[in-house]
Amino acid sequence: MFTVDNFWEILSAASGDTVSGMTEVLDSLAKDSKAKAKLYFDFVFGGAPPTEEDDWLRLREFLLDWYAAHQTISSASSKITDVETLSNPDLDELFRSFGFNYSTQLKGPDDNPIVLKINFFLDLVNLYKRKGTPQAIVEVLQYYGVTKLDIYEFFIKLEDANSLIFEGTAIAGTTTNPSNLIFEYDRLTDGDPHWLYTEQQILQLQQINDINLPSKTPYLGVRPVASIDGAEIGILIRLVQDQFQYYLDNGVVPTANAEVSEIGEVVSLLELYLSIVYIFNKQYNVGQTGDSFICYDGTSVVNISNVIDEFETVTSRPLVRSEILSKLTTFYDGFTRENPRNFLQNRSDASTFLGVINPTYKSALDSSTLTDSELMFSLMKDLSAWVRINLGYGFVNMGFIMFGLDSFFEDLKPVINFFKPYRARLLLLELLQIDNPLFNTIIVEDDPEVPKVEFPIYDFVTGDGHPCCTEQNIDSTDSCTVCLDDATANLYYQRDTYDCCSYYDLGAVSDILQNDFFPFIEEIRSLSVVCIPPDLDSTAIVRNEVLEGSMVQ
Repeated sequence: MFTVDNFWEILSAASGDTVSGMTEVLDSLAKDSKAKAKLYFDFVFGGAPPTEEDDWLRLREFLLDWYAAHQTISSASSKITDVETLSNPDLDELFRSFGFNYSTQLKGPDDNPIVLKINFFLDLVNLYKRKGTPQAIVEVLQYYGVTKLDIYEFFIKLEDANSLIFEGTAIAGTTTNPSNLIFEYDRLTDGDPHWLYTEQQILQLQQINDINLPSKTPYLGVRPVASIDGAEIGILIRLVQDQFQYYLDNGVVPTANAEVSEIGEVVSLLELYLSIVYIFNKQYNVGQTGDSFICYDGTSVVNISNVIDEFETVTSRPLVRSEILSKLTTFYDGFTRENPRNFLQNRSDASTFLGVINPTYKSALDSSTLTDSELMFSLMKDLSAWVRINLGYGFVNMGFIMFGLDSFFEDLKPVINFFKPYRARLLLLELLQIDNPLFNTIIVEDDPEVPKVEFPIYDFVTGDGHPCCTEQNIDSTDSCTVCLDDATANLYYQRDTYDCCSYYDLGAVSDILQNDFFPFIEEIRSLSVVCIPPDLDSTAIVRNEVLEGSMVQ
């Protein structure tokens, strides 16, 4: 585990030197071992060295450092089972011992392992138990910053007699009520060498053998949801603004804790941000800007969780119109700044400031062999990694929005393939979501009078009915000698008011005037009309019909 180089680094740290390659845990162990060794020497020699000669003092210091280095290695080895004491390379070696070779993507600017990576390793055994399930993919992608996503399985089904479609249904994920996805047949099968049937061949099989479509397919879809309206952007811009002000006030570049993977340098957040704006302005034009820009303008910037809680409270869904206006005022006051307060006023400012703050870094960017698009995507990936480590791991790489899904999943596809079902074929889908409840809520505060709706109901087509009879309990047509839809009988309703039945008088179907029909309004009442037919097997029998509504003559 420990090499000669590691021993030299520990010896240097024990002597008080700053060693950039050491983890914080190992550095603390070295200093603690040095302090304990010094106490032991002081105890043995009575609190004072036997002589003040330089040679003795140097020898004493050497022995202290030498002992502290060996004691540090011994202490670190005794804690080898505690992953929090391991360096990032050692933790990667543990991941590889489990057969997982993609942990190197989770790292900080130095050898200190990030908390997210430690938690991932501790959860790796549980993920192995669910390897090959959609839920395992959802959980492992949480550690890679994709916190909002859905996993879809696809069925092939008939759209009509002459065409097929693929319909995807969400089977795991973190969003609420995800909708189904519909794709044309060729959309998924074109370019797939493992899909052997054409659409026409499947349709022929369906006609000949009735293969019972829909049928599950081996396609597995992963759809991340990129939400760009969270608090992270406002916090990030505030940190950049503060770092630039710190540089102006002190003439010192802020702490370098952002790794630029393409160049292999560690720079400050300010420099990384300026480099992204610089490369962006080389490729794209910027339109008209507004009066303000997104930037947290409160006082809780030190405590990131408080800022996020404040943002979620301000942007929560309002219930009444007055609450919208109040929350909008709070949002613009606390999470935006007027444009004159932005230190980037002109298109060339990012290039100018970056050249002054770190000209070597700017020259390295200019001499990169990558295209501007590739370089900017790499820088944005580095920025997203910084945000996930320092602000929150739910921040999505903005390169996904600008460059599409292929670039976004360039590193994550091997991770998904490792945990997906072995024979499943991966589909990468995308969903860009701008869904701020404060700005997307429509309040219907007014209470308009609901108009009264009137509509007629005409029920007179009884041409296949049967006549009513004098006795209501007679069930035989032979006993029915008198049809009671004769107006002169006047035993039930008259013919021009309601036709009970018209089996023997088909003219009753069409000889009623429209102005005698019953229109109905929204007022609810009940009126029962009883008609006992002699033939109970007829499909046109009306035994007890309830007309809902009040009649208007």
